[in-house]
Amino acid sequence: MPSVHETAYPRLKASVSAKDLREVYTPNDVEHRLTKTISRGFTSRVSFLILLKAFQRLGYFVPLAEVPGQIVRQIAENCGGLAFEFDTDAYDNSGTN
Repeated sequence: MPSVHETAYPRLKASVSAKDLREVYTPNDVEHRLTKTISRGFTSRVSFLILLKAFQRLGYFVPLAEVPGQIVRQIAENCGGLAFEFDTDAYDNSGTN
């Protein structure tokens, strides 16, 4: 029987492997360039990339608060953030999204 992550309604896994973090959730150069044309600040760029990578994986958008911390950290660190703490609830409740 397939797990819920493999069904027609996929969800993000609570624990993500190092391989998936590297291969699935690390933004590539094209995605970084796109982000810089859309977003101005660091927080906006990271937020956009988190939503983009989650959408690419799931096929639908999720609130940032539903994205596991491992994925948030991977993307933030890939964007140059050190020990980046991101308040996903504040972002989800703002008018930005």
